[in-house]
Amino acid sequence: MNSKMLSYVLITPAKNEEQFIEKTIQSVVKQTILPKKWIIVSDGSTDKTDSIIEKYTSLYPFIELLRKSNSGTRNFGAKAKAILFAYEKLQGLKFDLIGNLDADVSFDPDYYEYIIREFVLNPKLGIAGGLRYDLIKDKFYPLECAPDSVGGPFQLFRRSCYEEIGGYKPLLFGGIDAVAETSARMM
Repeated sequence: MNSKMLSYVLITPAKNEEQFIEKTIQSVVKQTILPKKWIIVSDGSTDKTDSIIEKYTSLYPFIELLRKSNSGTRNFGAKAKAILFAYEKLQGLKFDLIGNLDADVSFDPDYYEYIIREFVLNPKLGIAGGLRYDLIKDKFYPLECAPDSVGGPFQLFRRSCYEEIGGYKPLLFGGIDAVAETSARMM
C-alpha cells in the first residue's frame, strides 16, 4: 500500500469471556497491521478472563488490561460505559482510527489492513467494518444485513467521526452500535 498508513486503536469490553477472549486476542496479534494500542476493559469479570488477558499483556506491549468494578448485570449500557472509560485513557495518544471490538469474535490476519485501506481510499469515510458470520451447528453463515451497515462487534471509526458523535451512548437495552452508525451518517 503506497498511501499514508493510518494508525488505529482498539477497545474491547469484556465480562466473563474466558471461553472466547483468547481467540480474539490471537486474531489481533496476528494482524498484518497491529494496533497502536488495544485496551481491554474487564468489567468485573469473575472467571479467568483477566488472567488470559494478562498472559498477553506481558508479550505484547500494545495490549493493556483495565479493570472496572462490576457494573452489575451485563447489558449494553455497561458495554458503552466500558468503552467510554477506556477512551479516556487514550487521551494524548495520536491515532487516526478507533475500533470497538467484541471479546468473542475472530477474523483473518489482514482484516484491519483491508478496512484501513478503505479509510485511506475514502477520506470522507467515518465508519467501516467487515462482514459478520455466525457459527451455527459447527458451520459459519453470513449474517444477512444491509450492505452499507457496519456490525456492532467490530465497528472502526475515523477518530474525528467518533469524537463528533460523542462515542457510544449507554443505552440499557441495546442499539448502541445502530445509534453510533446512524449518528455517523447524520454527520
